[in-house]
Order: sequence, then structure tokens, then C-alpha cells
Amino acid sequence: MLNSETGGIRATSVLPPTVVDQIRLWETERNRFTYTEGVVYNHFLSQADFAVLRDYAKSQGVLTWHSERGRTMVVTRAGHDDVKRYWKKHSKS
Repeated sequence: MLNSETGGIRATSVLPPTVVDQIRLWETERNRFTYTEGVVYNHFLSQADFAVLRDYAKSQGVLTWHSERGRTMVVTRAGHDDVKRYWKKHSKS
């Protein structure tokens, strides 16, 4: 129905305001994550090996996440071949 005081149509929500607020909070939480494809590297034999490969991936701009404690890192799918090649070359020396 037209409301002459506001100059338009007033919409009423079917959901209670608390439910609307909670849905908005969930959506905000979900939107703060970005998903990208990547390759996980783990099971390094030493912290030094992990650090060498992590630093290389970081210098190439393909490191997306790493954990010092778990000796685990994730590189982008695009950077995987280059990091893998570097690791094979480094591990032989």
C-alpha cells in the first residue's frame, strides 16, 4: 500500500531483525575468505630444507601460506612447476 508520508511503498520483512542480522554476519564472515588453487609441500626432513624452499617460493611471489612449526607451505598452482624444478635441483646438491 502507498504510504503518503514517506512518498513510497513500505516493505515489511518476514524475518525478525535478529535473524536478518545473523544472516548478514554469516555472509560477511564467508566473504572475508578468498579461495585459490594451490599445491601443498610438507614432510620436509629438516627446518633448513623447509626454509630454503619457502624463501624461494616467497621470492617468486607464489607462496600463499606457510607454517614454520608444521614445516608446511602452499604455493600457487601456477608456481608449482617452477618450485618443484628448483627443489629437485637444490636437493641434489
